[in-house]
Amino acid sequence: MDIVYIRGGDKHAVEIAAAAGMLYGIRHDYIAYAKVHMLDIRWTRYDWREYLARVRDLRPVVALAPDYEHAWQWTGLQRQIDDLRPLVDHIMVCPKWHGAVAHIPADCIVAVSVPARTYAGFLPSFSALVGRRVHLLGGNLDRQTRLISAYNSAGASVVSLDTDQMALKGGHGQWLSEGKWRQVRCNSVPDHELALASAIAMVKRLQFAATQKQGYFE
Repeated sequence: MDIVYIRGGDKHAVEIAAAAGMLYGIRHDYIAYAKVHMLDIRWTRYDWREYLARVRDLRPVVALAPDYEHAWQWTGLQRQIDDLRPLVDHIMVCPKWHGAVAHIPADCIVAVSVPARTYAGFLPSFSALVGRRVHLLGGNLDRQTRLISAYNSAGASVVSLDTDQMALKGGHGQWLSEGKWRQVRCNSVPDHELALASAIAMVKRLQFAATQKQGYFE
């Protein structure tokens, strides 16, 4: 399972990803400081031609089509998927309504938008994802670990996920230790060092979750 550190505008992100065994990615409206594995798309007010230009320039392994929010978008979304096919190895499509997964071509990865404290996201039904490759877009570590084991148990295959939680926590003086987010007692530890320590711990926990079979409960 690939774990991608999506972190634009942060030069430390490259070294953190490499040291933790993660891959590096950015959203398309940020500067890339190294080879990009995954190029995310700004989900609102995007310019598709601009995104395609970035894909051609950066040549990521994985790119995203725009979110599939309404059934009437499908004809346009098909064209956007076709635009990406000759440019990248893998294409992700993020469904935002029940029934959308059935429309997504089998060679595309279903990008599940994991709900977070400040973002609603959208979770397709387990049955809709049977036999599909799944990527978990964002979300916190606890929810991601539960979804990995639950989706895999239900017959899907979680092949990848992305996160920047370690950076957000590091900015508040926190790091992950023994399964808990802990607070630094003083400001003597740089944010990026806290993020690296957390990233290493997160990779171990996420990889372990990929070996587990269990249900998902809120």
